[in-house]
Amino acid sequence: MEFLKYDLGYVDRGAIVSVTLSTGANVRLMSSSDLGNYERGQRHSYYGGLISISPFRIAVPSSGWWYVTVDLAGLRATSVNAGVAVERRPATQSYAAPTRDRGYYSRDRGNGDFEYFIGRDGDITAERPHVHVIHSQSENRIVIVGTHTDGTKIPEEVSLPFDSSCREVDDAVATVRRLLI
Repeated sequence: MEFLKYDLGYVDRGAIVSVTLSTGANVRLMSSSDLGNYERGQRHSYYGGLISISPFRIAVPSSGWWYVTVDLAGLRATSVNAGVAVERRPATQSYAAPTRDRGYYSRDRGNGDFEYFIGRDGDITAERPHVHVIHSQSENRIVIVGTHTDGTKIPEEVSLPFDSSCREVDDAVATVRRLLI
C-alpha cells in the first residue's frame, strides 16, 4: 500500500499536530512501534482515522517519537497532497485530560465507520460542546450532529453523501458549530 510518511521526531504531550489535505484521506498519528506494524500490514494502534476536514488538528497524547501517515486505502481518490506541522506548546502550560468515555478524540467503529469530535473553536476535542462527525461507509453518508455543553443534541442533523468534498463537510461543520451553546 502506498502512503505518505512524516517523521515528527520527539514531540511533547499536548503539542498539536496539524495536517492539511487536498482531499479526504486516512490520517494516522502513531508511535515508532505502531508505524513498524502498520508498514508490515500488522495490527497497530493510532490516533486519527478517515479525515475530511482540513486542516485536521490533533493533540499528541504522550511525549515520545511520533509519525503521521496519510493514505487513501478504501477511498475513491487516487492521489492526495498533504502537509504536516507540529505546534509546540510551552512546557508550563497544562491541558485537561479528556473526560469522555475512553478519552477518544476520534475512533474507528470497526465496521468501516469513523467518527471524531470538533469543538467550538474548530479543534479536535473530547469535550462538550462539540460537533460529532460520523463517516458512515455502511450507510453511504456523512452525518454531522451537534451536542451542547449540557449533553443535549441540536435537533437537526446534517447528512451528506459519503463522497462529499472536504469543503462541503467543512461548511456543514461550521454551520453546526455556530449553533453550539
